[in-house]
Amino acid sequence: MRLLLFAIINLAALSSFAIDTITGVLLKEAGHVYLSSDSNCGRYRVYNSSFEVTANLRKLSHGDAVSATATINTAECSVDIQSIDYVGLKRLLGYWHTDAGMVTVKNFNSLMIYPKVGVQTLSELRTLGAGAQVPNPIVYRYSVLPSKGKEWVVFLSDSETTTFATLTFHRSTATLSTYDSETGVLTNEFHMIRWKQLK
Repeated sequence: MRLLLFAIINLAALSSFAIDTITGVLLKEAGHVYLSSDSNCGRYRVYNSSFEVTANLRKLSHGDAVSATATINTAECSVDIQSIDYVGLKRLLGYWHTDAGMVTVKNFNSLMIYPKVGVQTLSELRTLGAGAQVPNPIVYRYSVLPSKGKEWVVFLSDSETTTFATLTFHRSTATLSTYDSETGVLTNEFHMIRWKQLK
């Protein structure tokens, strides 16, 4: 009887822990980090023992999206993050001006580039009338992964290819650098100036 009771207690303890993928929005409140979720917990207190994960969590901001591999403790509504698989950066959302044209980022998985046609400066772009012809956008799927330092790794995909890039933020600007996927040679740099944020 004692053996059966011991087995039941162990099974109950194990059932409250699971290594799985968890996706949610990062919340930073009063020095603690939480991950909101659609689960019964609503949000999980985030714990981690890895220096790399800790560094990546510091880079993220309140409201960023996170998909991570973690040990999930449903009994205590906590997660021990083993690795961050990809992120959605809130500060990337919005409208950006580059030498190549306008970049619109409305969500965490797709962006549109409107190539510049007859627009030379940001002030000209702002004064485009309602009847102005706007070129068809180039639509990219994208995913962002943590990286060392201030950079983020970005994969841009269209219907034909996937491009490797890095993204670095500055105050109101960002730099997107693209690389040849076979040689690793820098192919282009886009200096992005924030036009406006999403409402």
